[in-house]
Amino acid sequence: MPFINKHIWRYYLPILYINIVLTLLFGLMGDFGYLAFTPFLFATVGFFGALGLVLLFERNSIYMYYNLGLSRRQLILSSLLINFLIAVLLYLFVYYGVTRST
Repeated sequence: MPFINKHIWRYYLPILYINIVLTLLFGLMGDFGYLAFTPFLFATVGFFGALGLVLLFERNSIYMYYNLGLSRRQLILSSLLINFLIAVLLYLFVYYGVTRST
């Protein structure tokens, strides 16, 4: 079985969308407006907030993944790993692309 299959990706997409919205909302509030802080928000607060919302509102859809042979732990850990990789790429883009050019 490949590491990331279409079912894990379908589980991660709502988390990604909510994570982006939460990161932008928290990034625009108060002292979080610092651009280099955005990847940290994306990797921590945004992810866990989005994961909590997905687990709360899509509670019954987890049975579809159980029937496909994926446990909740596998889905959450795979989502965490994908999110971490995206956050690292975002950090490299922000650090080397934006802050180094000024």
